[in-house]
Amino acid sequence: MKYILFISIFFFTTVAHAQTYPLSQMDAVYLATLKAVLDYKMKDDENLENLQKLREDPQFNQKLQKMLDKLNNNKHKTGTNKRVYELLKTNGKKIYNELN
Repeated sequence: MKYILFISIFFFTTVAHAQTYPLSQMDAVYLATLKAVLDYKMKDDENLENLQKLREDPQFNQKLQKMLDKLNNNKHKTGTNKRVYELLKTNGKKIYNELN
């Protein structure tokens, strides 16, 4: 009986570790988690009405576009791009760890 319990625990531990991601993919895991949770929360009834108002606000849309123009995916390791990327990654990691 002890051996069956030991083998079962060993098997489940091995399976759990097999589902981890390599370090090279962790940034993508955090960003994907952040996006999925953000998409989910944007459909929340409490936020839906205010988000719709913002989508229809031309002044907000212009300001948002100016902010996005400061970003560039081709040079993500400099200045603003790097700081924004680190914020996204850090917060994605916090959410991933909270929900995992």
